[in-house]
Formats: sequence, C-alpha cells, structure tokens
Amino acid sequence: MEHVMETYSRLPITLVKGRGCRVQDEQGNDYLDMVAGIAVCNLGHAHPRVVEALKKQAEELFHCSNLYRIPQQETLARMISKNSFDSRVFFCNSGAEANEGAIKLVRRYCHDCSGRGQSSPVKRAGKRDDAGPPPGAVVTVTPHQLDGALVRLGT
Repeated sequence: MEHVMETYSRLPITLVKGRGCRVQDEQGNDYLDMVAGIAVCNLGHAHPRVVEALKKQAEELFHCSNLYRIPQQETLARMISKNSFDSRVFFCNSGAEANEGAIKLVRRYCHDCSGRGQSSPVKRAGKRDDAGPPPGAVVTVTPHQLDGALVRLGT
C-alpha cells in the first residue's frame, strides 16, 4: 500500500478470489459480498457466462468509444427502448456521468417546453456547460459506512 494514495481507510481484509456472491480472503475465510464490489459486480464474481463473454469480446475489440457506431450498443438500445418508456437510451459508465446526463436532460426539457429558448435553473446552479462532471458529483464513503457489506461465513 506504499504507493496507493490514502484517499480512504481500507478494511483489514485482503480478498483474493470470488465466485458468485461469495468472496475469499488470503487466509481462506469465506464472505458474502453484500455490495457486489460496490455495484460493479452485480452479476457476481467469475460467473461462467460473463467470463466467456468477456473472453470472446476481448479477442475481437476490447473497448470502443462512443465517438463511433457500436452495433451491439444499438441492438441493446433498441431492446431497452421497446421495453421501456422512451425511444432513446443514454449509455454512461459512472454515477457522475449519469447525474450529468440527468441534469442535461432536465435543461433540454425545460428549454424545449419554455418556448423562449431558456434553460432551467439547473444550468445556473450547476455552473457547467462543458462535458465535465457537474460540481458536487463526488461522493465519499468511509469504511464504517460499509459495515456489514461483507458477511463472514462460518468461523
């Protein structure tokens, strides 16, 4: 940990592997991961179908920016649109991007509905017109807030 910035305290557990919702520390103790890796592993750790899909995709194209057309993204957007309330989908990869997108949608809606070409007060409150994250988009979590996030199995 000498070269890792101390942005928050860490719990005294070193996880080394996982399967489904179970994880294991370096001493072999098993735990239930009750936060799914803080919501990034909501399909579970090492799920065979996810692992296979990742391997297959990594052999073709590992990442493609939204600057280009992505056929799989278009297919997924079509599926979501057909099964939801709207005809278009906004894809993002972080909470800050999701918040920024929500703010921009509110601004656009207010602009379109006002008939005067004015944006909503959200623009003035956010004070951002560029593509950067909105002010206040960073959320900090302390270890004591995660108490119970891992449930030790057995003793």
